[in-house]
Amino acid sequence: MPGAVALMVLIVLPALARPAAPDAAMLKPVQEWIAAYNAGTGPLPENIFTRNVVIADEFPPFIWTGIWGNIDGPPQSITS
Repeated sequence: MPGAVALMVLIVLPALARPAAPDAAMLKPVQEWIAAYNAGTGPLPENIFTRNVVIADEFPPFIWTGIWGNIDGPPQSITS
């Protein structure tokens, strides 16, 4: 029984120590890009993100890779 308790402590405590949300430094590039997009006054700061990205999505093609995903250039508009 003591081994099971020790195992529970080793599993549960690290999970409780994790932050509930991303920190400000992690969100800063995203907030900068959104602010530039919403201002609409100039080019978007594309250099703040990595070019070596892979995103798993809920709709086809399901996997998006690279800076433009699976398209040939920047999107002309953002739609929802």
